[in-house]
Parts: sequence; structure tokens; C-alpha cells
Amino acid sequence: MNLSAIPQLRLRCQHLSSAPFQEPIEVVRWLTAVQSQDYYGAKWALALRLKNAVDAELDALFNSGAILRTHVLRPTWHFVAPEDIRWLLQLTGPRVLAINASMHRQLELDAATLQRSLDVVAQALQGGQHLTRAELGEALQEANIAGTSGQRLTYVVMHAEQHGVICSGPRRGKQFTYALLDEWVPPAPERSREEALAELARRYFLSHGPATVYDLANWSGLTVTDGRTGLSLVKHELDQAEIDGQTYWFAPDPPPEIDQPPRAYILSVFDEYTIGYKDRRAVTTAAASARLGNLGNALTYLLVLDGQVVGSSRRTLQKERDGDESLELVSGSLEGCLMFTIDVTLLQQAYELLSQHQRVYWVVGGAGSGKTTVCRALASSYGLTLYDMDAHIYGTYHGRFSPTRHPINSQWAAAANGLAWLLALSWEEFAAFNQAAVPEYLDLLAEDLAKLPPDGRLLIDGGIFNTAVATQAFPASQMVCLSRPGVTSEKIWQETPERLEMKAMFAQFPEPEKMWQKFLEFDAKINQTILHESQIAQIPVCPRTENDSVEMLAQRVANALRIAEAISPPPLQQRVTDLGYKRKQTPFIKTE
Repeated sequence: MNLSAIPQLRLRCQHLSSAPFQEPIEVVRWLTAVQSQDYYGAKWALALRLKNAVDAELDALFNSGAILRTHVLRPTWHFVAPEDIRWLLQLTGPRVLAINASMHRQLELDAATLQRSLDVVAQALQGGQHLTRAELGEALQEANIAGTSGQRLTYVVMHAEQHGVICSGPRRGKQFTYALLDEWVPPAPERSREEALAELARRYFLSHGPATVYDLANWSGLTVTDGRTGLSLVKHELDQAEIDGQTYWFAPDPPPEIDQPPRAYILSVFDEYTIGYKDRRAVTTAAASARLGNLGNALTYLLVLDGQVVGSSRRTLQKERDGDESLELVSGSLEGCLMFTIDVTLLQQAYELLSQHQRVYWVVGGAGSGKTTVCRALASSYGLTLYDMDAHIYGTYHGRFSPTRHPINSQWAAAANGLAWLLALSWEEFAAFNQAAVPEYLDLLAEDLAKLPPDGRLLIDGGIFNTAVATQAFPASQMVCLSRPGVTSEKIWQETPERLEMKAMFAQFPEPEKMWQKFLEFDAKINQTILHESQIAQIPVCPRTENDSVEMLAQRVANALRIAEAISPPPLQQRVTDLGYKRKQTPFIKTE
């Protein structure tokens, strides 16, 4: 077997080109979980695998609880079968809760508040009540639990899902409701963790194969170690093939292909055919991959020809004469289908290495906060090796980004103009890209740190603005955030000739001034994000004032990082002075 043979075999295993199922629940059971934050796209995914599918009948099954929708596996919605929901939550819930922990801190949802919220939600739904998320928020507000709207409410409700308190209830018009899991779903036998890992691995490789253990880990949200454990328990039931140095596992007797299967498919962007794998080389050509971007909510469907993703489609709703809405799929050019999702496997792997290094420190902050100047002073004073994260991200990392291991950054690195590629995104897309990029940066940082002894001394200079993601792999106690209150991005980027050179780069754009203003808008939001996420993640924050000298700010950073407790330096003031900076109590500027 070679890589080109994988798409056709996956189409068969996923019942796209093999015999269709008779009942929708059979599709859900076979795939185990069907990603469903796009409810209409998820129904479309079921319909493609059914002999006959009627939209109203799918809605009726959902409204009766025959198909459930909850946050499981990775922290997003999935359709699951009622008999599977409890063991899947028990197996994958702890990982989702761990991922959500940084957002809980950011939203000030402590353990006591979350427990009170669970009690209020359970009481509000007792007796067969089915309430919308907004109505649950009202119940929480009546119980004097503050901030019961927006993201805070979202994470409270997700927490209740992860603890098996609630799941989807029937829709009320177009609104989704929640029900008590114990009232809505019959009890099911419990599984041990080993049994659950084996069942998940068995189902995944039978329905998604050929696939690797890394695909399983990425799809399930579990660690690669968990994936290997599950695989070890069922591999005697599977066939395997070595392709390009990777071991692929699949059903020994895959479903046979139907006569004259379709050559082309229109798939939801969240269809298991694409979203179910970490490595998508088999279904996306190099030429198409180089053109992938992110259309956000505008991208809803993919065009697949002979197993390859060749284009994108969008969904439009049109009013029929009787007032009902009908679905029209409009084909489009290949604008991109890369999903900006956080790779939890890379985070876990980076954590396992980065947590060993107690003398590695990281200074973050926005442009103009002084982090590079302070890092140079500290590195010289304390004998630390300086690791310029920006230089690596925009330089040496480019040659090390792997399309399979670092798909997010590979798309950016492949762009003809990386700056133009980034500025073509909305802020929401840009923020999502950067969040997803952090684990890939940490992966390469971990590779570099592997060459350093555990007691090696390293100081990392900047490079990221999603510090909440970084602290899932790097200790917050070894980080410091520099801020510069009250100073606008526009002023910062016009302070020095070096910074003004950035503006000159925008002359190449069709609307240079418009793009420059967008750049400044992004920069301001980046600074806000760094500060806000650092505060939530309990990273010490050192504000910089215009009257600070380099040595004053550097000393505050050194104190916050407790560098002196681990390293005995020469006097900081002397070392900073040797670098050519003005002495103590002088403004934060470099001497000529």
C-alpha cells in the first residue's frame, strides 16, 4: 500500500463509497462521534451515509433523544449514541476539562463557582424541564452567580456537559435546549478505562482507517500514550501497512465498494473524512495545500474529487414560496479549508519536556514593552543563553515546519507574502490562527531544549501573545509579562526609525494606509490579549513607565522570576551599564 491508496480505502471504511446504512443512529455508532457544532452540516454528514435521508426525520430523531449532541472528545460538539455518551465522557472528559482550565481561570470560574453552577443547572432541569442556554443563564443569575452570559455561561454549560449532568434536549423551534442526562438517557454498563481505550481504538481504526496512532490521538483529544495503549489492546484485530515511515492501521476486511461509486462529494468542512485525521496529506495535494487558508464561517463545505479535496462550497438558504427554507449548495473555488484547532497532543509532548527545565525563563509583552532590551540585559548579567523567539518563528522555524506535524504554520510559511496572508484574516481568524500556532512553536522549542541539559540556563524573548495556551506546557511561575500602560500602538510604531521601517513595507499593498491601520488595530488587540491572558494565567506583570531605567525594570523582572535564587550573577547595574545603557534613574532609552 502507498499513500495514494489511502483515500479510496477511507471512503469505503467511512461508508461514503460502500453500502449505505439504513438508520441514522447506525452512522453515529459506526463513526462513534460526528462533529456537530454546525448542526446542518452534521445532518448532511449523516445523510451522505444513509440509503434514504429525510431532513425532518433526522430532526425528529434528535428531538426524541435517539441522537444526542454534547461536548465530547475534543472540546467541541459531537453527535453520539445514547449508549455511548457516558463512557465517552468518562474517558475524554478529563482532557477537555484540563484544556478548559486556562479559560476557567481567565473567566474567573473557580471550583466553588463551578460546583454551585452544576447544582443550579441540575435543579433547573429537574422533572423533565428542557431549557435553552439563555434560560440556564437566567437560573444562574437568580441564584446570584454573576456573569451568567457570553463566554462565562458557555464554559459553565460545557462544564455541566463534561460532568455528565446535562446533554442535548429537543429543539424548540431553531433553539437548542438542554436536558438532565440521567432523565433523558437510559443507564448503560460502565467500562473500565482500559476497556474504554480499547473500544475507542477499535472503532476508530475500523471506521477511519487507514490511520496512525497520531491521528487517533488528535481525533480523540487523548494523549499519544493513551492512543498507543488502546491500539495495543486491539491491534491483533487490525491490519497494518508501513507508508513513508508511518504505521497505518485499518480493518482487515473493509466494507466493499458499491458498484459505480460517486467520483465527487460535497462534504461538510467538519466531515469525518477530513476532520478525523491529524495528517491530511493523503486527501490534499501539495498544490492545493499551499492555497489553503481560512474563510471562517464563510467556509462550510468542501468539494472532494476522487478522494482529494479540490475546492470549497458555501451554503445559502433560500425562501421557498410556502415560506420554508431550502438548502442550496453553491460551488466555489479553493479558498481554503484549514481548521485552526489547537493540537493538544503537541501541548502534552511539549509539557513533558519543558517542565523538566527549572532554569528556563520567558519574558513576554507587546511591541515597545521593553522585553528585548530587558532580556539582553538579564542574559548578560546572569549568564543566560538568549533565545529570541521572534527570530526563530520568522526565521529558522520556517525551514523546520512540517506540513504533517505543523500544518497551521506550514500554510502561513507557504504563503507568497506572510504578512499579507495574516492581514487578510479577520481578527477572530487571526486570533484563532495564533492560538493554534502556539503548540507548534512549543514543539520546536522543545526540540531545541532537548539539546540543553535540564539545569541549563535559557531566557526566551517574546514570540507569542496567547500566553494562556503557552502555560499549558510551560510553567507560569517561570514567565513574566511586560506591559506599557497608556501608550498607543500608533505611538509605539513611530517611536524609532527601526519601527517606522515596518510602515514602509505596506507600500506594496493596494491600499497601504488601510492595511497599516489594520496592522495597528491588530497590534493593539495583541497587547490587550497578552496582558489579559497573563493576568488570568497568574503570570507576574511588570508595567513599564517612561521614567524607568533599563536596570530598574530588569531588576523587577529578575525578582519576579526569582532568578537570583537559582543563579548568582555579577551586580546587575554594572552589567547593564557595560551594555551601553544610561545608569539608574535615567529614562528607558539606549545611549547613542
